[in-house]
Amino acid sequence: FNNILSRQQWNTKNISQFGIKSITKTKAAEIKTAPISFILLKTFDLNIPVLVISQKSLQNALQKEPSWWNSKNKDIYDNLIFILPPATFKDVYDNLGRPNDQYERIENVENFIFWSFDRKNYQKTYWWKKTASSTISTQLTIRTANTVKKIINL
Repeated sequence: FNNILSRQQWNTKNISQFGIKSITKTKAAEIKTAPISFILLKTFDLNIPVLVISQKSLQNALQKEPSWWNSKNKDIYDNLIFILPPATFKDVYDNLGRPNDQYERIENVENFIFWSFDRKNYQKTYWWKKTASSTISTQLTIRTANTVKKIINL
């Protein structure tokens, strides 16, 4: 790691080499992820989107989880969609469209989307296919409620 990007290299004067023009709140996520993306690209020639969030941010979102999410109902598949900046909920919604109210539910909290759907009827949901095939898919990462709960307890 030190050979690729030392602390001296990573400062506010030369972050432009990573495609970041200035430091603002909206660029904070890019500043956190740029070194990781850079290492993946230079070391493994992989251009992979990276999302770094604080445990506190995830905890805050989970404190606002909708009552229908993570209900332990085996017929319902509960997920948390992490939106990678600079994408927003509006971008995701505009791209995926309205969910099928009969089979799926969503709720936006900060830069996360709580998403649940009926397991037996997943093929009838609107978001199931679109989350993998739409142009916004590269700006999303989806985790099950169980995985999210395990992450929060690390």
